[in-house]
Amino acid sequence: MPPSSSVKIGVVSALVLVPLIAKVFSVTKKLTSSRDPLVVWNTLQGVKFMPSQMSSWLFYVAIGIANPYSRSINYRVTELEKGKVVGTLQEVKEIRNPFRCVHAAALVLFGETVGGLALFTRLGKKDRAILTNINAEVFKPSIAPPPQQQQQQQQ
Repeated sequence: MPPSSSVKIGVVSALVLVPLIAKVFSVTKKLTSSRDPLVVWNTLQGVKFMPSQMSSWLFYVAIGIANPYSRSINYRVTELEKGKVVGTLQEVKEIRNPFRCVHAAALVLFGETVGGLALFTRLGKKDRAILTNINAEVFKPSIAPPPQQQQQQQQ
């Protein structure tokens, strides 16, 4: 009697999930043993069968565990090197102010998060860094049109 399709799906799922779970344990071990975000980033980027968007999201989750405040904004790190971080902040309703632009506190938190990541990639094993002061000035809010509107304006 041939195996049913549910058995085939179960076998395929197991073949996919077992390496993924093993990698998650490996990343978790590196995350708990390393204070360097670059080690975690390179580990996640090294997973061959995982799309870059998923590894970027997992990095966001890992940073959110270490820095719970950063979970309040929807950002992604797209590039991380020693002393350099490139990130994107998605404008969503939750981080807008009454003037229909991104709230200054959300921008400051985004800057603190990516700036802190860049700093932590430069620290030695025994170094520590604690933010004691942060200043920001907003001169004029800038509001970008939605991506669909931008494409129409360019045509």
